[in-house]
Amino acid sequence: MTNPAGATLTCDSNPTATRAGVASFPGCAIDKAGIYALTATNGSLTTVTTTSVTIFAGVPAAVTVVLGSGQSGMVAQAFTSPLVARVTDANANPVPGVTVTFTAPDIGAGPSGTFVSSSAATAARTDPNGRATSSVVTAGIKAGTYSITATTGSVGAAFTMTNSAAAATTFAITSAPVSAPVSASATVGPITIQLQDPYGNPAPAPFGGTEVMLFSDSAGTTVFATTMAGAPVTSLLIASGESGATFYYGDSLPGSPVITASGPLVSAIQNETITADTVPPTTAATTAGP
Repeated sequence: MTNPAGATLTCDSNPTATRAGVASFPGCAIDKAGIYALTATNGSLTTVTTTSVTIFAGVPAAVTVVLGSGQSGMVAQAFTSPLVARVTDANANPVPGVTVTFTAPDIGAGPSGTFVSSSAATAARTDPNGRATSSVVTAGIKAGTYSITATTGSVGAAFTMTNSAAAATTFAITSAPVSAPVSASATVGPITIQLQDPYGNPAPAPFGGTEVMLFSDSAGTTVFATTMAGAPVTSLLIASGESGATFYYGDSLPGSPVITASGPLVSAIQNETITADTVPPTTAATTAGP
């Protein structure tokens, strides 16, 4: 047997005895696809070689990731590489000419991506090496990590993809409005300020951080601090690589003041509730006369 693919020939009986001058080799199989010639030998007798025998790959038994997994790209932008999957049979032979479907998660359910024509799925045929290549993948608008599957029949593999936030364009106050009594120190909070990209994803501050200026429209005496009842500040810094920070607020007048966080991005506002300071009434003691 010539052996172009490093294959193994197995038969139910090999060598085998002749019967009426004929040697039969039942149950023979070759485990690798390719073109072979089988040779029969017996001591000093003249050898005989068959004509070409073509062995085809079996049915798909596995799909493996070849290229494209682990990519990270900015939301709404195309990834650098397409996805490449390889289909093999039970003996690891590449299976050509089968359809592989690449499928991303539901675009509305979380981080995802799309293929040509904004479709969540695309199909490709395997080449002679068993490889199928997807169309270009474009990151969705939600940041995060997700999987794209490549399947044929009942077998498949998963590619890990990550959508990264775009540059921050907006400040957002992401904590719920708070209610607290009037105070001369910053005790209302914590209030969380976040950097967000155009799609509402938390976005990291650039090198050097992002400064946030803090304001209130209250007519009372107001104070901000980065810690509860801490030293008064008029601004805070969201550190480089971080997407958010917290602060506290104090106000001498009850009401619904509007807190504004502003700076180099679109400002964020939120109404807080300041209530009147209530002191439990004291009970006057009476002294009986003589």
